[in-house]
Amino acid sequence: MVSIDESASMELIMRHLVERGSHAVAYMAGKEVSFESAELFTMFHTQVRSYRLVSHTDWNQFGERTVQRGYDCSMRLFSKDNRPDALVCADDAVAFGAMVALHTLGLRVPEDVRIVSFDDSPLAATTMPTLTSVHPPFEQIVSESLRLIASETGMPAHISLPPQLMIRESTGYAKA
Repeated sequence: MVSIDESASMELIMRHLVERGSHAVAYMAGKEVSFESAELFTMFHTQVRSYRLVSHTDWNQFGERTVQRGYDCSMRLFSKDNRPDALVCADDAVAFGAMVALHTLGLRVPEDVRIVSFDDSPLAATTMPTLTSVHPPFEQIVSESLRLIASETGMPAHISLPPQLMIRESTGYAKA
């Protein structure tokens, strides 16, 4: 098995948010039945404790990876007085929905809320503002997979590769 180091992903995200001045963070996780979602959710809470950030149980939810879910959850979450200053989303579609909701509520990204997501899809580079997103090492995953197949050792292997955080405007990065 060749995969992305989920622990490293969440650590990159949380360190970046803290460096940008975030103190209170919410997480819109993927479906809870997935091992990946459960691992990321656990790592999110580990990093929240590690950096002494604020996060409330009702801020952090599992759900579909859709624009509509990002919009609906953000409308509920950010309509309250007690709200986070940063949002981690399961993927770029959820983050885009959150950005639309924040705009609807008159909140600005990144001035009022910083947003980070996963997958670094083409959507991340085209949103306004552009979206900070975790970029999976696709080429390395393919290379390692092919190498393992070619080795024909028959031995089980699990290789976990580090991701890259593509820092863009949604967390305060200004274009040069």
